[in-house]
Amino acid sequence: MTPPDLLSDRLACPACRLPVRWGNGIVTCTGCSRVFPIRDGVPFMLDDDSRSAFSDRMAMAENAQLRERLSRHGWLLRALQVIRPPHPFLFTKGRRNREIFSSMLTLGGGQPVTLDIGSGISGKTNVSGLSPSVLSGRIGLEIGNSPTAHVVGDAHRLPFLDGKVDGVMIQGVLEHVVDPVCIVNEIYRVLRPGGAIYADVPFLQHYHQDPEDYRRFTLPGLRQLFTRFEETDAGVSAGPSSALCDLLTEYPAVWFNNPIFYWGTKWILGWFVLPIRCLDYIFAGRSRSASLAGAFYFLGQKQRGIADGAS
Repeated sequence: MTPPDLLSDRLACPACRLPVRWGNGIVTCTGCSRVFPIRDGVPFMLDDDSRSAFSDRMAMAENAQLRERLSRHGWLLRALQVIRPPHPFLFTKGRRNREIFSSMLTLGGGQPVTLDIGSGISGKTNVSGLSPSVLSGRIGLEIGNSPTAHVVGDAHRLPFLDGKVDGVMIQGVLEHVVDPVCIVNEIYRVLRPGGAIYADVPFLQHYHQDPEDYRRFTLPGLRQLFTRFEETDAGVSAGPSSALCDLLTEYPAVWFNNPIFYWGTKWILGWFVLPIRCLDYIFAGRSRSASLAGAFYFLGQKQRGIADGAS
């Protein structure tokens, strides 16, 4: 199915959670009659409060401003993508976790529908390991229009009906949100009983706006956040070596206020510290690695037979 087919009977008004009606380049709530535009085939399901909040935060974020400027020069953006070093958390369990997530979704056969919240901006990095059937049923949700967005919305007010998706991925997002408990409750609400969840969060990682950065998580804290779900697996996704490389590239860069020198320093040093990251193939599996981990993951399921939404 194409993204519009996946969305047609699953979208809901973010304000009242009632079904919507499509037509004439707009989406209209059947309950409160709110109207949401469709731009280039992407429905913008943001209420006034969310639209105002995201607009202000995106205007302040340095990396968001930089991406906006670079997007005006396609050749420069493509060149930087070639010379950019791998992410400090390159050697993680992300691919392995997405393979497990895929197997959880396809266990009963059929075409699963997966909501990917906010992680599409990283492109192919955050979908590697997903099976073809999961990829074909993936709905990308972002706070603004992007090449990876199928719907624009606020994860605090997911524009989906109760129990209408089979799986949810949320990778490198919960540190950027105002209320992670609210978002996890929304994930619980839109998942069908037995639906799968895959979350990945940072622990030891530098402050990074996208558009804002609020918090970090320990492994017990991550488990507590998803306590309503039945845990399938949880642990270290990026080990101490990844955390060390992140600090080694960030510390020299923070001496520069100029964004060109700041990002240039990070990118140059990123190539030099790349061999250190390989140590996580050995180190990340050790019992004490959680005390210095770069990131943690959680895989779980909504209990079967639980059909009520979360407030």
